[in-house]
Amino acid sequence: MRKMLTWKPTRLDGHLIDTSLTTGETAELRRLAAGKRVLEIGSGYGYSAIAMAQVAERVTAIDPHAGELPDSLTVMLDNLVLYDVADKVAIVREYSQTALPEMLKRGCRFDFVFIDGNHGEQVENDVNLSRRLLEPGGYYAVHDYYEEDFPEIARVLNALGEKHVKVVDTLWVSRPA
Repeated sequence: MRKMLTWKPTRLDGHLIDTSLTTGETAELRRLAAGKRVLEIGSGYGYSAIAMAQVAERVTAIDPHAGELPDSLTVMLDNLVLYDVADKVAIVREYSQTALPEMLKRGCRFDFVFIDGNHGEQVENDVNLSRRLLEPGGYYAVHDYYEEDFPEIARVLNALGEKHVKVVDTLWVSRPA
């Protein structure tokens, strides 16, 4: 296990946004999101949604904004406007365990899924359901792999028996078979 999770103000190409993503993880998310329909689970202040929306066709961002991070919804909305991507990001203000089954019922499909939501028992549900929302050939990535504070993530991903495509810092990337 490693310890990399450090929240810090980071600049994409404009204003500062607090994030725990590294420069390498951000670059990989942007590469995977380029021209794609993206689903994000866990948005925080919007750093990853913005990074992906700058290159993606569209980002759907699921996050209940329920108080874990102070004023996260207000800050995210402001950041989307500051970075001029508000029209490319749809915010779904729900918990993933509610939003993902509803998306499956509606037949929603995505080219890329980024999971950085609940890091406990819910991560297994997020991984299993979001993989079913992927278009054939699509990728998904999970943040905080082998992060010592979140052992459940490595346990869930290792139990899948899938070979990951790559790991960038703590970003685990795969394409389901």
